Amino acid sequence: MRTTLRQMGMWTVIGSLAVACAKPRDAAFPAETAPEIYSLSEFSDPEQQTVHTVSMQAEGKVMTAGESALAISEKGLSLVDTSALNVPERFKYMFEELVLQGTPGQTFRVSFVVDRKNLTVYKVVLNPEELTTLEKAMMTTPGQIKAELGLQKSRSMAESNKLFHALREQKVSPRALSNVYVPLFQLPVEAFGVVARAKNELKEETSTLKLEKSAWEKATHVKIPQDLSKRKLFGVTDALREKMADVFVAGHVHGQTMMAGTLLRELGLRTDLPEQTALRLNLQEKSLVIEKVAGTEAIAAFEAGVVYKKAVLPEVKIDGTRASELTLEDLPAGQVSPLVQIKKDSLKAVGGGAAAEAKK
Repeated sequence: MRTTLRQMGMWTVIGSLAVACAKPRDAAFPAETAPEIYSLSEFSDPEQQTVHTVSMQAEGKVMTAGESALAISEKGLSLVDTSALNVPERFKYMFEELVLQGTPGQTFRVSFVVDRKNLTVYKVVLNPEELTTLEKAMMTTPGQIKAELGLQKSRSMAESNKLFHALREQKVSPRALSNVYVPLFQLPVEAFGVVARAKNELKEETSTLKLEKSAWEKATHVKIPQDLSKRKLFGVTDALREKMADVFVAGHVHGQTMMAGTLLRELGLRTDLPEQTALRLNLQEKSLVIEKVAGTEAIAAFEAGVVYKKAVLPEVKIDGTRASELTLEDLPAGQVSPLVQIKKDSLKAVGGGAAAEAKK
């Protein structure tokens, strides 16, 4: 009897082990892929208030007069303080070694919005008067972002046309709004689709998950790279940065007084006057007049040609996507804007007395 009971117990244990071995493992993405797969539910709805915040480091780069006059660094540049990020843990790597326009110690809200081509991180601005000149060219509203996302999911050309024309009719006024979005940077969406189990050679489902491609409107997950070399600052690309080396914010140039040495070092404008010569800058319709300040007198000394510019973000396309790089457009004669391109190679002395003194 004891032998029989012992045998029954043994078979019970064996049976239990067999069941345990047969229990399928929890399905998961491969370790190398898992960090790059995100559920769409992890991202922001642009029309819902975000609670995520980003802070700039307390000690930012000290801007020189010329750097703060440049359009690409109008309000200073600071590193993001990665120790003070209030964003999902999985998103923190996106802000590593990231330099943005902003005053040291500044904190602002951010929103993570994904579409079928990019993850775009937006700065949420409650007071539009704080915007830089370039930010005003890039700003948008939650409603506009929502409409762009809707375009990407529209199922008919008629629906797309309706959304597209409604979007183009919307105007954004910095003075009329108290909640605008400014894109900071993008990471590409390398794939999108639905989660499915991978199959082995026998066509049997395994415990390994994969992202199976689907139509965008049916997608539940996206793949976003961990490689930060693919991170792209919005608006000002490296190529545009080179083109904007001589584009300034007019308000930071007109009426400024600086020494001739500072003018050369900061704005790249050579007058050949002694470094300690005080000069005043006077922007006009077609020129920058640099006046030599002598006591209370101001004598026109040098003149550089200028072109007023307008920063433009390309309009959204019919499929709901848009280019991320700003373009600069010349304004017709007689029109002025916050941006001005100073033609440094056109600097010339004007007036006999001024020219003569410049040659000394």
